[in-house]
Amino acid sequence: MSFFDDSLLDMLDVYIYESNDLFEQLDRILLTHQQDHALTKEDIHAIFRVMHTTKSSSAMMNLTEIANCMHRLEDVFGILRDDPQRLQSHEDTLFTLLYDVSDFMHQQLDIMKQESYQPADPSFFIKRIEELMNALQHKEDAETSKIPKQIQKPIPEPEKAVGANTFYLHLLYEEGCMMENVRAYMMVLQLKPLCQQLHTYPEELENNKDAASYIQQHGFYLAITSDHPEQAMKVAQNALFVQSCKQKALKDTPFAHDEKKMNKKVGTLKEQKETFLSVRTDKLDELQNLIGEMMIARETLKVYMQTTGNDAMVDFYKQTFDKLYDHLEEVVMSIRLVPMAILVPKLSRVVHDVAVKEGKDVVFKVEGEDTEFDKEIVYRLFEPLMHLLRNAVDHGLESKEERLRNKKSSQCEIILNVEQSNGEVKIQVKDDGRGLNAQRIREKAIAKGLLAKDAQISDQELYQFLLMPGFSTKEEISEISGRGVGLDVVKQMINSSNGRLAIQSEAGKGTSFILYLPLTLSIIPALIIRCHTIVYAIPIHAIEHFCPWDTNVFSVQGQHVYYRYKEMSLPVLFLDELYQQVGDKTMQERKNKTLIILNSQGMKAVLAVDEVIETRNIVDKPLPGVLQDTYQQHTGISGYSLLGDGHICYDLRAETLLKNAWKGRE
Repeated sequence: MSFFDDSLLDMLDVYIYESNDLFEQLDRILLTHQQDHALTKEDIHAIFRVMHTTKSSSAMMNLTEIANCMHRLEDVFGILRDDPQRLQSHEDTLFTLLYDVSDFMHQQLDIMKQESYQPADPSFFIKRIEELMNALQHKEDAETSKIPKQIQKPIPEPEKAVGANTFYLHLLYEEGCMMENVRAYMMVLQLKPLCQQLHTYPEELENNKDAASYIQQHGFYLAITSDHPEQAMKVAQNALFVQSCKQKALKDTPFAHDEKKMNKKVGTLKEQKETFLSVRTDKLDELQNLIGEMMIARETLKVYMQTTGNDAMVDFYKQTFDKLYDHLEEVVMSIRLVPMAILVPKLSRVVHDVAVKEGKDVVFKVEGEDTEFDKEIVYRLFEPLMHLLRNAVDHGLESKEERLRNKKSSQCEIILNVEQSNGEVKIQVKDDGRGLNAQRIREKAIAKGLLAKDAQISDQELYQFLLMPGFSTKEEISEISGRGVGLDVVKQMINSSNGRLAIQSEAGKGTSFILYLPLTLSIIPALIIRCHTIVYAIPIHAIEHFCPWDTNVFSVQGQHVYYRYKEMSLPVLFLDELYQQVGDKTMQERKNKTLIILNSQGMKAVLAVDEVIETRNIVDKPLPGVLQDTYQQHTGISGYSLLGDGHICYDLRAETLLKNAWKGRE
């Protein structure tokens, strides 16, 4: 049975979302000052609001012990608001306490929606809070510093304004709290079981942005008839973001006005259009899938009209439906975009925690955090980035003593850089540590039987062993690393997202892991090409240039053909030979081929195909699990899409084609 009853379940999503947001704000403040452990007056006010709001919302959700804990922390910051100087010499204690409380809250919020959820007891924080309180206060007022064990507010005796049990309340919400109508609606759900009658002004609250505007300017009014007035008053006072809750006489409320006039005002609020609406993410996913299916249906319809020879209908179609669909797709894609910034607080916390455990002084910098891309990719990124950052702190960065011996700054640096490039997202995790030890990786690969002792492979190929499950160069298993799991998670995410990973390292200088990901997972801008009777698609971001066939710029070395392009000699990959189709043999017979310059991950090559058909968005569908990894590496086929005429188009992975083009030529 769920801990939350039906009325609370309706509010649980909002509580979890807002509480997570509040404690991410707290994390940001702590991480900003992690070096000096100093809080500005604005920071103290901000943390006070975090505790105050969480206290109120937790009490409303019947999370009494959490509310009590937040109340005691609120009192700590009440003292610091009056005299910030009292924090001196207690900064480390306060920061450690707040980090632990934040961890506790994040853990609780992560599991609250489970059917078996029962609140954990935060009482182990109380002793630490009381010790800090006593340290912050003077001895002479130590007795008055004791914090009540339960949240209690003085509740004025309700005035019996009209009936024996009827009274009127006027509530004001904190400035800038937003969504006042939703907060008022949540409070009404809490009050209903205590009331025989309950009237509100504005009357319509849920999904009514105009009601929010009214409440911002004039406040929220309640007419309550209840046999439990004190309990009802307590619910209203403890509601989320309530700044003040006062009783009013009937004449001072909108309920004293003419009923028809009041109803007319409320009706006006209902009739006006809304400008903001919260949408469930699964609905956005469904909308995205429908857009993909519409794209396939659109192409099918277009092919059908072209085969019927109705040119007028085709022109009409292109001028109307095509344009409308393109605009719809653009809007849906923009709705799904979220900034990388939503992950930054959590990632900063990961770096901080590991650095503290390892005793390393680490500065974490983020560049391009406002870059937006598909929400699904952003949410998938947290776990692989977490592993990359943990590995960077634990494996990559040296100890203070080692850095000083090597004449490096004792302070380490990790940079997370995010940017859009050529229609995809580039995410780089760079550290200034010792760099990868290629010889150690080689020895480990040989010891595991993954590499022959006399094998001659490049450092880049050696780095790929790091991505294998269970592969780790660390001898001792610790809480942080040593099990060879982290980079395997990164590889799985990259493969499932149709992305790619590059690793760069320089001894004594540091290491960079660079992730390249599509802006969206399902709809990909691509070039449609043909080789013999088979149609393929190549992502637009990997195409640099088209070249005409010119026998004078070709050269043949053994069995390999090269093309001279901008003072470079690039290998030529004939797609029909790669897939062992019946193809042309001599250069003269190949003269009708179209040449495409591919450019990705610092590699370039020329792809020779029979025909370039068009550029268009495709709905990329993944291959069955049995065909992934090994099959993709050998063929370069990463998925498939459907064309308008019903035929299958094979989606090509440019990075694999480039590797095949250079294979045996370096």
